[in-house]
Amino acid sequence: MVHFGIIGTGIIAKKHIAAIGQAEHASAEAVCDVNINAANQFAREHGVKKVYADYQELLSDPAVEAVSICTPSGTHGEIVKAAARAGKHILCEKPIETTKAKIDDLIAVVESSGVKMQCVYQRRFLDGPQKAKELLASGRMGRLLMASAYLKYYRTPEYYRSAGWRATWEYDGGGCLMNQGVHGIDLLTWLTGGIKRVRAITDTRFHHIPVEDSAAVIAEYQGGAIGVIEGSTCAQPGGATRIELHCENGSICFCDNKPLRVTIRGETVEAASGTVGTADGHALLLEDLVRSIETGTPPAIGPREARKAIDAILAIYQASRENREILL
Repeated sequence: MVHFGIIGTGIIAKKHIAAIGQAEHASAEAVCDVNINAANQFAREHGVKKVYADYQELLSDPAVEAVSICTPSGTHGEIVKAAARAGKHILCEKPIETTKAKIDDLIAVVESSGVKMQCVYQRRFLDGPQKAKELLASGRMGRLLMASAYLKYYRTPEYYRSAGWRATWEYDGGGCLMNQGVHGIDLLTWLTGGIKRVRAITDTRFHHIPVEDSAAVIAEYQGGAIGVIEGSTCAQPGGATRIELHCENGSICFCDNKPLRVTIRGETVEAASGTVGTADGHALLLEDLVRSIETGTPPAIGPREARKAIDAILAIYQASRENREILL
């Protein structure tokens, strides 16, 4: 049994504690939030006995073996490093950090500490992406020609006003790509083998925020495929995450709750469920971390793997800012 401490009790923490509850070999030992009233309420709602206002105190608790980090993105690095130095295994929300320098520093500390670190890209674990990965690797689809992601959502002005860290470069790291679209971009990097170069326009078209609410990207992937990435938080009423993979012998498409659709040489097959990011995906990801801790094997999405989507997004921002092609 791996005993977790949850750091940060905002919206996403509910998915983390649900995942811990579903895992056979995990339990919630403690919670922490700088807002002690919020921490106490979360603890009461979820039956957690220990409550802290300072994450350093939680890290000093010998009963806590692993931490689940659910704080704003720009705070992840310092908490991850402190947890690693305290010998605690780590489950960290996306993105693991918001700049290359912070990610480099984080990885160095984690790898020198020997703890296990898993990063929250839960959609990789679901049936649709898993089946897509399997089909691409099997060779049945032939060479990948195009890979695109449509990541167009809607967030209200109230959403951005609901917390001071939202839509800030310092704590959110960006807008529709870094916060909302990062899951889709992670799926693209995982399924294609990585992004090679990008051109992009990112802009703020609707919301009164300093980060982007709209993005259009042209990408080339490591294997030679090309595609587009469209991101938004002003696409009313909001759409589903959609991934399209077009190959020599057919196409693979999946879209949130809708089943994955595979077409091979003109024949369409309903192959698996979709990509929706539910607590089930979080549970599968957490169970993989617990397995890693118990067996000593690497987790599926360590920090070096998790940084690939962030490096791609940072390259997109640079391409837009400098109005030129950026090689990764």
